[in-house]
Amino acid sequence: MSKFRIGNYRLGKLLGYGAFGIVRLGMNETTRQEVAVKILNKRKIRQMKAKDKTYREIHLSKMFNHPNVVKLYEYFETKEDIYVIFEFVPNKELFGYISNNGSLEENEARKLFQQLVFAVDYCHSLGVAHRDIKPENILLDYHNNIKLADFGLSNFMKGGRALRTSCGSPNYAAPEVISGKIYDGTEVDVWSLGVTLYAMLYGELPFDDDCVNTMFKYIKEAKYYMHGSASKEVKDLLNRMLQPNPFKRITIPEIIQHPWFQAQHWQIKYYDRFLLQVIHGEESIDQEIIDELFNLKLKLNPKDREKIEKAISNGEKYDFCIAYEYLKHSKMLQKFESLKTKPKEDLKFDKSLLLKNSKNTVKHINDVHQKLESFDRNCDQPIPGEMKGEQEVGIIPHSPSFQTNFSSILDTTTCPEASEAEKAIGFVIKGSMDEVYKQVFSKLKEMNIIWKKWNSDFVYKCQSGIPIVEGETTEERQDKFKELFENDMIKFFLQFSTFTKKKGLVDLNQSIKHQYQFLVSFIWIKGPTMKYLDFVSNLQFS
Repeated sequence: MSKFRIGNYRLGKLLGYGAFGIVRLGMNETTRQEVAVKILNKRKIRQMKAKDKTYREIHLSKMFNHPNVVKLYEYFETKEDIYVIFEFVPNKELFGYISNNGSLEENEARKLFQQLVFAVDYCHSLGVAHRDIKPENILLDYHNNIKLADFGLSNFMKGGRALRTSCGSPNYAAPEVISGKIYDGTEVDVWSLGVTLYAMLYGELPFDDDCVNTMFKYIKEAKYYMHGSASKEVKDLLNRMLQPNPFKRITIPEIIQHPWFQAQHWQIKYYDRFLLQVIHGEESIDQEIIDELFNLKLKLNPKDREKIEKAISNGEKYDFCIAYEYLKHSKMLQKFESLKTKPKEDLKFDKSLLLKNSKNTVKHINDVHQKLESFDRNCDQPIPGEMKGEQEVGIIPHSPSFQTNFSSILDTTTCPEASEAEKAIGFVIKGSMDEVYKQVFSKLKEMNIIWKKWNSDFVYKCQSGIPIVEGETTEERQDKFKELFENDMIKFFLQFSTFTKKKGLVDLNQSIKHQYQFLVSFIWIKGPTMKYLDFVSNLQFS
C-alpha cells in the first residue's frame, strides 16, 4: 500500500478505469479494512453533463444494505474530484467467470441466480429499478457470492411512476425499452435477469447480431435458441422470463416459487425472511459494535456513549460513524455466510422487528426520494439504434401487506408522467381497503378488462381483454387479439389513493380494518378515446 492518502484512507494499486476517473484499492486506517476508492474527476463529469446522474447513483447506492449488493460506505469531495468509498470485492466480474468457464453447471448457475434475484428483489422493495443488469455489473467475492453493482442507470419507481428512458445495454434490454414505450422497471429487470441466466447456462447471449436493427427484431419477437443440455424446468423459467409481452412475463415472486429456483437450495425457504430480519430489523444501535469502537484508535470516551449513539443514528460523518458502518456491514456478511450451515430451527423470523421499525425505514426511503427530486430523470445514456414506437385476470388481488412490501407505503399520490395521464377520471368510494379492492376488480372482470400490478400495490396497468368462447382454437383467439390490438384495445392505469395529508406513511393495516374514503383514478394511456370514455361511463360503484 502506498503512502498516498485521502481523508482517512491510504490508497494503493490501480483496480480499473471508468468514464469519469479511476478505481484504486484503499485501506481505512482506523478499521484496517480494504475498500475500493472510486475517484471521479469533476471536470470530466461537467464535460459529459453527467452531474445529476453521478449524484443520483451515489445517493441510491448509499441506501442499500444487502449482502448481495455492493456497499457504499461514504463519499466526500475536493475541488477537483469526488471520492466514493465502496466495499472491496476481490474476485472478478461474473462476465469474466463465464468467459473462462464457457458455461456453468445448472446447480452453480442456480446458486448464483438465487442470490442475484434476491438482490434485485431487495432493490425493488426500496422502489429502485436497476435497468442495467448484466454479467459485467455483477461481481463475485472470495466465496463466489454475488455482488450487484453499478447503479448508474437506476431510477426510482415512485408511487406508480412510469419509466420511459431507453437505456441500458442493447443485448439485455426488454422489448418495451427498445421500442421507446413507457415501462415498469420491475418487468424490464426480470427480462435482463432472464438474459443473464441464459448467459450463465449457455456461455453466450440469446439475442446477438452484428446488425443492431436485426438484433432488436429478435428481441421484440423473443426469437432465441435453447440447446438440449438444459433441464425442462430451467427452459420453462427462461421462456417465462423472456416473454415479450410484459403482461404475461413472470414476476420476481413467481420466479422465487418456480420449481427450478426452489430445487437443491441451501435453506432458500428461509433466505428472504432472514435477510428481512437482518436488513430491516436491525435499525436500532448494535451495542456490541459500539463496544468494538472503543477498542479502535478513535480516542472515544465511554462517558460520551449516548452522544456517540445519537451521532450514528443521525448518520453524521465522523470517523467513528463510518467505522460503525464498516463493522455493521462485516457482521451482516458473517451472518449471511453462517446461513448456509444453520439448521432450520435456528432461522426464526420475528415479524415484530419489521413492524417496530417499518416507519423509520419508510421515512429513510422518502428522505432519499426527496433528495433526488431535483435530479434530472432523463440523464441516462440512450441505446443506439432503432427507437420507435400481458397476465390474464385470475383472482381479485389481496390488499397490500404492510409487513412485507415497504415500497407500497411510499408516496402513492404521484400519477404516471403527465404526458401519459391527460385523460384521468376518478371515483370516490368509501369503505375498507378490502371492500374497495373487491368492488373495483370485480367490476373490471365483469367488463372483460385484464390487469397487472405496476410498480406499487396501489397502481395497476389495465387493458381490454378478449372473451373466451367455448370451442375456439388458439389460432382464432390470436387473430381476434391481433384485430383488437390494432383497432379497439384501450390501455389505462388504475390508481388507488386515500384522502390523507400524510404522504408515504399510510398505515395499510389500519386501512384494511377501518372505513376510509378512496379515490380510484382511471388514467388513459392509449386507444380510442370514445371507447375509453364509454368504458368509464359504464362504471358504477356503491
